[in-house]
Amino acid sequence: MSTGSNMVKPNNMLGFLLKGLAAVSLLSTGSYGNISALEDIALSIFAAGRQGKFVKCLTPVVSSVKFYEPYLSRNAKVALSFLFSRPQLPKSYLSPSGLFRVHYTTEGSDAVPTEDKDGDGVPDFVQEVASTFDSVYVLEVEILGYPEPIKDGGEGGDDAWDVYLHDMVNTYGFTNPERRVGNSSTSYIEMDNDFQDFVFPTKGLDAVHVTAAHEFFHMIHYTYYGRSGWEWWMEISSTWMEDVAYDDVNDYYNYLPFFFNHPEVPLNWCDGAHEYGASVFAHFLEERFGRDIIRRMWEQIGRTQRMDLEIWEGVLPGGWREVMGEFALWNYFTGSRARPGFYEEGENYPEVRTEEHTLPDSGRGSLPYLASVYHRFLPRGGAMSLLLSLPEPGVWKGWFVSDGEWWPAGAGESRMEGEEEVTWIGAVGVTEGNYGYRYLASYDTSAGDTTGTSKQLVGFPLPNPFLPEEGELSVRFHLSKPGKVSMEIYTILGRQIWKHEEEFPPGNGKLSWDGRNSEGKPVASGIYIYLLRYGGRSRKGKIALVR
Repeated sequence: MSTGSNMVKPNNMLGFLLKGLAAVSLLSTGSYGNISALEDIALSIFAAGRQGKFVKCLTPVVSSVKFYEPYLSRNAKVALSFLFSRPQLPKSYLSPSGLFRVHYTTEGSDAVPTEDKDGDGVPDFVQEVASTFDSVYVLEVEILGYPEPIKDGGEGGDDAWDVYLHDMVNTYGFTNPERRVGNSSTSYIEMDNDFQDFVFPTKGLDAVHVTAAHEFFHMIHYTYYGRSGWEWWMEISSTWMEDVAYDDVNDYYNYLPFFFNHPEVPLNWCDGAHEYGASVFAHFLEERFGRDIIRRMWEQIGRTQRMDLEIWEGVLPGGWREVMGEFALWNYFTGSRARPGFYEEGENYPEVRTEEHTLPDSGRGSLPYLASVYHRFLPRGGAMSLLLSLPEPGVWKGWFVSDGEWWPAGAGESRMEGEEEVTWIGAVGVTEGNYGYRYLASYDTSAGDTTGTSKQLVGFPLPNPFLPEEGELSVRFHLSKPGKVSMEIYTILGRQIWKHEEEFPPGNGKLSWDGRNSEGKPVASGIYIYLLRYGGRSRKGKIALVR
């Protein structure tokens, strides 16, 4: 970028924006008591100068500052005045469709690249920007079925949607909400003037393309919801839209570590980094449930006009608990663990951070809403007994993963025995609060000598208590070699009432009991004894059957 400028704007805008993101994150997740903190940050660091740090999109901060502007002090309003007026640029170009007007200059630090191969007097870069927005409009509105953004009533010279190109200082750009129209807002876009800043992870026309797809989707967002509060979802869905529009660019790869390194952070956390990595959530939703689910989620925001995660409980198949549980499982199968049936581009994603445990080990932890945790247990030369305790089972969805296979972990208490390493994945599928868990991993002294036997991981019969009217009682297991597994049910006096034995191939398996005896008759409520036999070992325990 060139130096010098013919525009008056603060050099230190990004200093405020970067340091203010923590306060804005609280604002955008519904904590309205942080307006003074946001203002204090703005006023205290405005002289800090440029930070040399990259922030992909400044829309979250701009949106929050604009929405809370009536509550800012006079000094803060003056300091942030650049956000409340459009850039002044001497030239403009109407896109071929007539839908977009691109404003630019060829002088000073805000100058666009001036190459003009066709000699029509308009820089090729400006024409490429305009054509890109035309293409993005066709995709997002005509093909994907999203509504047009609200027209601005002639601001910027006419009724076209306005795009302003100028030196953005270490960011690709942002979409600025301007005027409320019912539940919507008009808006305009500000983008970098050449996309060559050394801190940009993607440069040139590739950056132009994904930024246009990203920011135009923000304009659509303001049509659904013209206020502040959904910034985290705006960024997730706009970053996802980049890949829908320009699948070969993959700028979003640059931000995935911010999410995969911190699975314990709530999904809706917005700090200038996490929300872009969390765009993988939209990829999961699209690949698992179809592309239209993103639009249905935005339509629900538009219908309800609520800043409440619960509005999606009926939109997400199975609700938050099921979706977060499966999302956590998908996030395990990336990088070297990628496999068919999960992310299409998963081998290019980072691997989620796991916490590793060698035996014996025990501990406890807590997890906030819409977050996940990955504990990997490593038995060294012996059989393992693993106990997990979830005091509030209704909020959790969990999995056991071993040797590339996976099966559900029970709610409440989950037990597992075996000689192979196993990873427990726990996800919290509710929209508020923090929830505790405990684990105890020890060597199973009852296993005896297992030399030469096939390795296995065998769970405990679940659910327990067992209500036959609500489904079967099942025991799940994983075998590394073919083998027989049997389950026997006895009365408390020792009389066998049911038995089933089956030969299983390597991998995951399941045995189930429906609460009937060998003659097919329902057994009465009471305490029963189960006996599992597998790989030369056996285990017994009690089941409470309730009718």
